[in-house]
Amino acid sequence: MDSTKKPYWITTYTLIFVFVFMIFSQNYWRFWNSDKGETPFMWDADNYYSYLPATFIYHDLSFSYTTQYWLTTAPNGNGIAKGTYGMALMYSPFFFLGHKIAMNQHSPLTGYSEPYGTCVHYGSLFYCLMGLIILSFVLRRFYSDGITALTIITIFFATNLFYYTFRDGEMSHCYTFFLISLCMLLTCKWHEKQKSIYFLWIGLTVGLLSVIRPTEILIFIVFALYGVTSFSDFTGKLKQVIFSYKNIPLFLVGFFIMWLPQMIYWKVKADSFLFFSYGSTERFFWLDPQIINLLFSYRKGWFVYTPVMLLAVVGLFFILKQKTNGFKLPILVYMAINIYMLSCWWCWWYGGGFGMRALVQAYALMAIPLAAFYQYIFSLDFKKQFFVFAARGLTVFLVSGFLCVNIIQTYQYDHPIDRHLLHYDAMSKAAYWRTFGKFSLSDEDYDKYMHELVGPDYDAARKGERKK
Repeated sequence: MDSTKKPYWITTYTLIFVFVFMIFSQNYWRFWNSDKGETPFMWDADNYYSYLPATFIYHDLSFSYTTQYWLTTAPNGNGIAKGTYGMALMYSPFFFLGHKIAMNQHSPLTGYSEPYGTCVHYGSLFYCLMGLIILSFVLRRFYSDGITALTIITIFFATNLFYYTFRDGEMSHCYTFFLISLCMLLTCKWHEKQKSIYFLWIGLTVGLLSVIRPTEILIFIVFALYGVTSFSDFTGKLKQVIFSYKNIPLFLVGFFIMWLPQMIYWKVKADSFLFFSYGSTERFFWLDPQIINLLFSYRKGWFVYTPVMLLAVVGLFFILKQKTNGFKLPILVYMAINIYMLSCWWCWWYGGGFGMRALVQAYALMAIPLAAFYQYIFSLDFKKQFFVFAARGLTVFLVSGFLCVNIIQTYQYDHPIDRHLLHYDAMSKAAYWRTFGKFSLSDEDYDKYMHELVGPDYDAARKGERKK
């Protein structure tokens, strides 16, 4: 029986549990209070969202009605929105729902009153949940019901996807997590049925991903290398794709559809179809990658704040043994290139937030080796049962510990009120261990913690001095 047709009851109940947890706990983790009319539209989220009120309420894409947005000055003197419009497109169904509710409730039709913020926030929960559901359909192609469910639980509760769904859900990360999960599923489906229509959907998905974060165009590596085990496999697949008169055109149509509105906006405002909206002061330093900092720094290190991903890295060795898992080469290549590229950005810690936020969307891919790790551990068959119990017990202990660390640190980010125990960009080794696992500090310890924080020098980083 096809594994995708089996009833995956444990996974189903797991996803239902995640949905119920989202609904009943989402209000607790917010940094904004909807009862006071507050909304989540701040910093990056405000810039992503700006296209919607500017287009549909103020009819002013010069953004002269507000000064909240980051604008880059084009050569012709016009102010250009720093962020691209992709996130606004994903917000849009919930923006229009919020607009309708605001009209019914006689709330201010500004785009920033409480109904807009609440609806868009529920949209973030929706995209994360859909991402987990789609990811479960990918995982079940290779792993059992129990392994799939355990992986879903781990990805949501033991990583900072949790934070970027509940606390900063309006950032791009749970949205791009959904899109990468979708791209993985479409990749599987094309290789199973090889229908050309999937190229249109892949083009739309990759196009939307890249118009949210241009560097996410790397996700096409996953499709290109899926199932490839040799150079002859790759050239054969290349010929199969190119020599079909439908495949490439359909992909390009989907990709272009997503980029067309952005290109028109740039042409109208900047006199060019292509425009680097981040300006001349933000760039990559290709010869100075900060890989060690990206992975292990106390400021934002991936493995420091999301240690469960160490198990996924170990799992990379186990997927190499799985002959039927087409994702093994794509994940290795994608993660190697992605980590190098991210570490070369001038601000390798990616501003304020919890943990290494630039890698959150990659958890959809890392779920594959994480599941491979779980499968190996829970299928051990040593002659001495003691080693089996020890390995499984250690895994349960580590995963439970990593999950607790993630939830506690998410709590620390905004608690106690006015005395937060996890700084958004200035953590140091001393500050980290002073607050580790704690829910409060004495006045004396809190004073020491504040003196142990080491804030980054953004101006120096833009010039290439970014090692600390």
